[in-house]
Amino acid sequence: MDDPSVTEIYVNKLISAAFDGASVSLTFGVARVLPTGNPDAGAVEGTGAANIHVTSRLALSPAAAADLTKSLGKMLNTLKEMADKRLEEQQPN
Repeated sequence: MDDPSVTEIYVNKLISAAFDGASVSLTFGVARVLPTGNPDAGAVEGTGAANIHVTSRLALSPAAAADLTKSLGKMLNTLKEMADKRLEEQQPN
């Protein structure tokens, strides 16, 4: 059953992945670039480097990690097929 109170969290960086023999632990984050001169920037001044903030952690059983790997593999294959098809369509005849 869906639980509408579950929080959705945006992620654009995988910070770390580890296996301790019992579970796969993933730490996710988001890269944020704040304007130069912002006192909260924290990044190396003037470099435009992003701050990485941890947004969530996920611990999976090995079986769940295998399921996730399989599902992501299928998704990546589909994306590759779509990209290949798009490239073929753009090729001059």
